[in-house]
Amino acid sequence: MFLLIFQGLVLGCFFWGYPVFQIMGGHLSDKIGGDQVMYRAAFLWSSICMITPYAAYVYDSKVATVYMMALLRFLMGLTQGRHKQGLQTYGVEDVNFV
Repeated sequence: MFLLIFQGLVLGCFFWGYPVFQIMGGHLSDKIGGDQVMYRAAFLWSSICMITPYAAYVYDSKVATVYMMALLRFLMGLTQGRHKQGLQTYGVEDVNFV
């Protein structure tokens, strides 16, 4: 049985990580370009998604598994926080509409 407290912790960690990199993601996309930020964020995001099912079975303890999943969800939020700003910078600077 998965307690609702653990479920709230794991699901809430995504939203704790998301706003951390929004401002830094915009600054980074202005410096190196929106396409580079999107590529790197998508690579990290997909890597974390591939690791997540295997990380659930690393520890025998339920509490350690919850903290590992919370860390991965936090990192996923960090990578998605950069993606939106990279997309906006890419759309403004690099896409030709004519």
